[in-house]
Amino acid sequence: MPVIGGIAVIAFFFIVREKVWILIPTTWMLNGKITMLPLPFTVSQICILFAFGTFLLLKALKVIRIKPKLGLAEVWMIAVLGYLVITFIRNPVGVDALGSARVGGKPYADVVIACFAYWVLARSVASPKESHLVPLLGVAGYSIHASLNAIAYRFPFTAQPMARLYSGIAAADTAEGFATLPTDGSSRQAHLQGIGTSLFSYAYCRWRPFTIINPIFIGRFAVFLIALFLILLSGFRSALTGTFLGFLMATYLRSGLMSAIRAVVAVAFVLGVLIAVQGNLLELPMPAQRTLSFLPGKWDYMAKREAEGSTEWRTTMWKIMLTSDKYIQNKWLGDGFGFTKYQLEIMAENQFMGSNADQQENLMISGGVHSGPVSTIRFVGYVGLAMFLVLLVLAARRSYQLVRRAEQTPYYTFAALIAIPSILFPFSFVFIFGAYETDLPMVIVTIGMQKLLENSLNAYKPAEKSPVNNPIETPKFRRPPEFVPI
Repeated sequence: MPVIGGIAVIAFFFIVREKVWILIPTTWMLNGKITMLPLPFTVSQICILFAFGTFLLLKALKVIRIKPKLGLAEVWMIAVLGYLVITFIRNPVGVDALGSARVGGKPYADVVIACFAYWVLARSVASPKESHLVPLLGVAGYSIHASLNAIAYRFPFTAQPMARLYSGIAAADTAEGFATLPTDGSSRQAHLQGIGTSLFSYAYCRWRPFTIINPIFIGRFAVFLIALFLILLSGFRSALTGTFLGFLMATYLRSGLMSAIRAVVAVAFVLGVLIAVQGNLLELPMPAQRTLSFLPGKWDYMAKREAEGSTEWRTTMWKIMLTSDKYIQNKWLGDGFGFTKYQLEIMAENQFMGSNADQQENLMISGGVHSGPVSTIRFVGYVGLAMFLVLLVLAARRSYQLVRRAEQTPYYTFAALIAIPSILFPFSFVFIFGAYETDLPMVIVTIGMQKLLENSLNAYKPAEKSPVNNPIETPKFRRPPEFVPI
């Protein structure tokens, strides 16, 4: 079996070669492990490591010769990573198996692997066809993840057998159940969030945003309804808010400020229809009511109470974290990733007890308190928070510049899918939802995707007008001169 697997990997290498970067955005959401492999990495990380190894070999063979230039975002990213190294030196962390005093340093490994992904993406180029293909592959990846978890959700007896092959089965729902009130009876289906938001995002980036909410364009309207339905069933208010903010931003980028204002009216109309039908013409599913419960309407009492209770539950943790020294020892410089072995024992005992207070304490110890600023202060302090926010702003600024540059090119959809989340992220990280330990790797990969897009735009050469008697040629894609095929 290992021999067959090795042959398959070698064959795949010769097939994809420098196109191996496509694996990174395609598998980014596959955060589970293949349990039959003796590796501590997720599917996404295995693909990143494979792409990194492939590019090292191609670079040694002088197939890859692109030397990316460092911009302001990259320079500041290096500063953020340097500060993280200092934090690690101040608070070294290892693994329990080696008898380390502090354990739980996996986020450091995640950051290193994200840097490998950046290194690959910054040396890659996408053709126009690939720029159209990659977003669809990303949606397909989310669809696979959602489908597997939907099967496990609907048929619980299948969850354990599937989890023996792929640990990502029901992982999102388990994590969310741990993060909400134990009395949460709204049956949120967290696995639907990714496919719903990615499908909606693809729609408003691929087509003019107003056309996807117009029933005249029946295909686009059907995609919109399906995506909205999935987001509502996921039960996340943050997902619904972020998606509609993305819709407004996409409208602004396409058509300007006045169209964005009209889009606000359109969004208000869609939400108004949902509010009007609820409790009058039909009863929306409990997860959908929970998602919409922050709006005025006839919502089920338990759905509304659970949503409010979840907010109170989180804000209580934030207050405790910021006003005491029990969970953050050094608020200015941060405590680094990980926790002491004594805290690990406390978390294990709390997990067994399973009460609301026990769950809260576990999250406060680990730093996963569902707040971007608070989690950042826990790990890297106020200094690290300030540096990270500057990085987010620089990444957002570059995204805006690139999406403007991509107008009137085949790369616009690809550019918008990279740009819109990046532009909105400084706001959402502070005010909606954030987690420094996962957001830092994501931002590193996003900056790599920006470099990929920049390389692709540099390589794209629109065709000049042909002679009068000949039709205009289709714009062609030319690789940069330093990219020498094998």
